[in-house]
Amino acid sequence: MKKFLDDETGSMSVEFVMWIPFLAIMLVIAVDASYLYLSQNQMWNVARDTARRMTTQVIKTDQEAENWAESRLSIYPHNYTVDATSTPAYVSVVISAQVVDLVPFGAFTRRFLARDVFARVIMRQRPA
Repeated sequence: MKKFLDDETGSMSVEFVMWIPFLAIMLVIAVDASYLYLSQNQMWNVARDTARRMTTQVIKTDQEAENWAESRLSIYPHNYTVDATSTPAYVSVVISAQVVDLVPFGAFTRRFLARDVFARVIMRQRPA
């Protein structure tokens, strides 16, 4: 019996099993953060390009700008909201999406992050 009690083979597997939940949670957080960063970067690039096209008069109306931005975002499988506003002084493009739509483990992430992610670009109008 003493030989059985002194045997320590398998003790590392117990420690490994205890660390598995922590490592899995860290992996989920890393994957969600990566997807969130990538999605916001894509949103920001489309918003910046849309605002640039509006200030250089390539795109003339707000509705045309919103349609153009939505067409550029349609290649990504998420639900985006686009709002383009043009005044004589500046152009504003705001693209938003819910965090749950952007990340693969949304049920886990929604408890820790805000509900929406924004990409907002404001540019001055080009002088006529």
